Amino acid sequence: MKSKKNWNDFIASKKFKYTLFAIAVIAVGILLCTSDSISTTLYGEDNPEAKGKVLATYLSIIGGACVIYGLYLNNKKIGEQTRQNNIAEKTNIDKRFGDAVGYLNSDNDGIAIGGAYALFQIAKEDERYKSIVANIFCDFISANFSSGNKTRLIGVVKELLLQNLDTVFIKTELVLRNISFENDRFHGKANFRFKDCFFEGVFFNVLEFVRFESCKINKSHLIDCNKIDIVRSEISGTSIRNLSIPTKEVNLVDNIYLGQVEIYAQTIIGTLYIGSTATSFDDDFVDKRIVVYTNCENRIEINDRCKKIVSIKKGTFYHR
Repeated sequence: MKSKKNWNDFIASKKFKYTLFAIAVIAVGILLCTSDSISTTLYGEDNPEAKGKVLATYLSIIGGACVIYGLYLNNKKIGEQTRQNNIAEKTNIDKRFGDAVGYLNSDNDGIAIGGAYALFQIAKEDERYKSIVANIFCDFISANFSSGNKTRLIGVVKELLLQNLDTVFIKTELVLRNISFENDRFHGKANFRFKDCFFEGVFFNVLEFVRFESCKINKSHLIDCNKIDIVRSEISGTSIRNLSIPTKEVNLVDNIYLGQVEIYAQTIIGTLYIGSTATSFDDDFVDKRIVVYTNCENRIEINDRCKKIVSIKKGTFYHR
């Protein structure tokens, strides 16, 4: 029984396959060298070296095949080594990520700042961590901003996030809450959701999507953003502009307009919807609080209750 099992194992092994292949090669070689018809067909009947040339040709073919197979095995070995290296590298990055998160939460400012830079470096190196690190930064800023502590660390984290929206953190989805922004700049193909935030003199450029909910927006500018939602917010001295990139959709709903809002909606805008408003019509402030500059009035929808505060002007656009 044991010898039968050993024989079955040998048949199933690669060694058996290689043995069969070697036997087949030798058998074909003998057939070619002893066959008069093959040598005659290839090199002529009167050529005394015909069989030798057949053998030489056959050996050249076998040699070439062996070289190609050797290259295949070597390439396979390199591929496996690369795979193992990638696994080791990912394991190393995973460990670095865990350590960096711990450093970020340190009470020592220097260590925490080092943790922030370590997380940023990991996001640069590994695509898997791009969104994770971006959201860690957002959560960290949102959780610590109102406390007044860690001011320096928050500044570092905010700078790493905002200055890399169009590179490291491109096309990420980010949520920020309860934060004040003054003279900041959001630039890049990212998706932002702001809730209960304050903005003063802030520029938003080429964002893929931005939503403001229960925010205060003053003297700020949204330029070439693909989709904009402003809901239940206080807005004053703010502009929405199309300069070069098409805007798909702009929605203004249930907002309080404390100052004039200018919207430059050229033909490259998809739709502009001005919904219901929480603005009082009985105060002494300027009547037309929303001014829309457009040459595509058919793409603008205005809630009946809002028409009193909206002025539409044609053919006048903002240029930088």
